[in-house]
Formats: sequence, structure tokens, C-alpha cells
Amino acid sequence: MKVTRVLEEPTAAALAYGLHRRPDVHHILVYDFGGGTLDVSILHVSDGYVEVIGSEGDEELGGSDFDVLISRYLTEKYAESIVDEAHPKCDTLVPMCTKVDMVTVAEKMKVAMTDVARGE
Repeated sequence: MKVTRVLEEPTAAALAYGLHRRPDVHHILVYDFGGGTLDVSILHVSDGYVEVIGSEGDEELGGSDFDVLISRYLTEKYAESIVDEAHPKCDTLVPMCTKVDMVTVAEKMKVAMTDVARGE
């Protein structure tokens, strides 16, 4: 096997979706919340050719980190909804099973964002 070119994962994803073949696409921003890293690439498209303007990754912020942050936010909102003035806010009000479920919900929300064409 002869390797002629090695592409980074976000660039390969953009090509796999065929975005470079659409006449209305001139720039592509690809982000990949992998399990352990966040990778971002900015691509320029011209006449079907793709030029990588920039590509960077952060090993300290990956998909699982994102899931945990979103699940913490959801857990806090849930705790706020069950706390009234008579009971001081306490982390023990949220059962452990609910906290674990929130990570699953956060991951499903992240995956669902894949199909969103634009942030609205």
C-alpha cells in the first residue's frame, strides 16, 4: 500500500460528507468531541479543492469532559427544581442514580447536535 496523503480526522470527516462538492460551501468548520480530545479544523473550499487553514487539538478537553460538564449543569438545574425555601440546597438531594443518568443524557444531547445544521 502506498500512502500518498495523511489527513487529520476532522478533515477526513468533512471530505467524507462531501461538503467540498457543494457550490454554496466556501469554508468549513469541523469539530470533533472525541472521547479524550477536542479537535477543530477550519477548511477553505475552492473549485472542489480543500485547503486546511488550521487544525488544532486539545487533549485536556474531550467529549467525555464535555459530557461531565453538561451533566453537572443538568444536575444543578434538577437540584434547584426540587429545593424550596424550607430545605437548604444540598448535593445529597440528588440521588446518585440521577447523577449517573445525567451523564447519559448529556452524551445523547451531544450526539443529537450532530444532526443540527445551524445553531438557532
